[in-house]
Amino acid sequence: MATTPYPKPPSHATLNTIQEITQIYSSLPPRPSIEEIEAATSTLDTLNNLEQTKLQEISTQKPPNDVPDDLFYVLQQLKKTMVLFQSHQQSKEAIHLLELDKMFHTFGDLIQRASELVSPDEDTNIKKMKLPTLVEATEEEEELQKSDDFEDEKGSLLHKPFLFTG
Repeated sequence: MATTPYPKPPSHATLNTIQEITQIYSSLPPRPSIEEIEAATSTLDTLNNLEQTKLQEISTQKPPNDVPDDLFYVLQQLKKTMVLFQSHQQSKEAIHLLELDKMFHTFGDLIQRASELVSPDEDTNIKKMKLPTLVEATEEEEELQKSDDFEDEKGSLLHKPFLFTG
């Protein structure tokens, strides 16, 4: 009778690496919601359209008869710069939110990659260690929160998308 060999347990260093990945992930602030991202995108589109409209209006203005062209040109440039400045000020929060979302995509991709590296690969039957599922990670986090050693730990896996494929 042939026996199936059990996979070799992961090394202490591997477990520490996985723990560090999990700690980094759980220290992240909540990810912006889809609604927030859509609103930020819509806000930027609206601001860009408004900016272009205002800039076009300024460009088509004609100088009054008694104002030198050079002086009127300076006024136009000031108005255009003011439109750009106001648009920039109004779009800061939306841009920040979209940049945060891109960073979270990067975090998610890296977490997914780590998960794939330690999860079973069914196509090639290579045995790899499995990362905890959302339920396992949540239970573990609850146990850690009960411990005095982890009272100051911030973040919760319950408030972030969990990308581990279990």
